[in-house]
Amino acid sequence: MRDPYDDRHECDFEGFVCGNFNMRFVEYLNMTEVKESLGVNPDFEYKVFNAAVNRAWGEKWAIAVPSTREVGYLLDETPTKVLVVNGDNDVIV
Repeated sequence: MRDPYDDRHECDFEGFVCGNFNMRFVEYLNMTEVKESLGVNPDFEYKVFNAAVNRAWGEKWAIAVPSTREVGYLLDETPTKVLVVNGDNDVIV
């Protein structure tokens, strides 16, 4: 299985998160200067993946329902901030 976060590599175990992506991404987002640049509370702790939430989401039929309207509302009508990360070798977007 290819690493969904870097298709140049094989996964070193079966599962959603492969390699050390989880550790590298969390370390980066939890850096003081990154939080300052993003305007995030310095006490906020980033986490990349919550297995319980992912499992529950995957068990619901709504995972396949288009959510463009809801996402558009969140981005256009609320103060919700998002960070989109997409690299050159991502398998999933």
